[in-house]
Amino acid sequence: MTRCLMTAAVCIGISGFVPMSAAAADTANPPVSKVKEKVTEEAREQGIPPEILKAIAAQESDYRQFDHDGEPHMSPGGGIGIMQVNPAKLSMELDKDKLKQDIAYNIKMGARVLLNKWQLDSIPDVNQHDKAVLEDWYFAIMAYNGLSAANDPGLHGADTYQNQVYNRIEQASFLPGPNGSYFTFPSYDIQYQPNSQIMSLSSGNHYATQQQTVSQQLYDLNDFIFLNTPNSYTRFPSDSFINSADTPLTIVTQEPGILTEPSNMFLR
Repeated sequence: MTRCLMTAAVCIGISGFVPMSAAAADTANPPVSKVKEKVTEEAREQGIPPEILKAIAAQESDYRQFDHDGEPHMSPGGGIGIMQVNPAKLSMELDKDKLKQDIAYNIKMGARVLLNKWQLDSIPDVNQHDKAVLEDWYFAIMAYNGLSAANDPGLHGADTYQNQVYNRIEQASFLPGPNGSYFTFPSYDIQYQPNSQIMSLSSGNHYATQQQTVSQQLYDLNDFIFLNTPNSYTRFPSDSFINSADTPLTIVTQEPGILTEPSNMFLR
């Protein structure tokens, strides 16, 4: 498998993750870096681009499972924890207590909710409906928050939920774009029933975006990757060097790499 990475720095490998279920009784939020690792792990397990699941977690809760008083982070509408999973609005079987206390369970259920939205027959496809392509998740991301008029781009433009999620990916992944708009989407055919604020989307419609951005974090051991600009990084076990553009690299370790931007939410 070959993928092109467009970031200024890249982690060559997959880090080991610290189980969070064991700490379910602890009502202190783990370090954000640990939460990001767990979200990344769960996304890969379910075939979701980690960039998207992390952006949703950031948008929903800023990676918080608990409030400052130790109580589960809850929204007024009933969303719970990091992924703001709302049992009242879902038909899937959920353990409400575990959603409140178990971080790993909350993330797993949030990922499943998103995957269920991806599989909906009632929403259109974008491009080739390829899970690895970030733009193709547009309607699934919209549906994760709800197909309400508040997420109609014709009415609310940049203020829609899905647009804010893509903005988080763009800003934190250093994706180039004129005037801060790397992700662009066409106009969609959205209709409403009389006296309804719920969007009606034709599943028979098919839309294409100007670019298709492959996830930079769905790579595995022995995958080939390319950098489109020269980059300096650490080669295991210890020596550093400059890699020229378009030179293939291979994922050869499960240890984390060293990033020039350790605070970045989409690179590890």
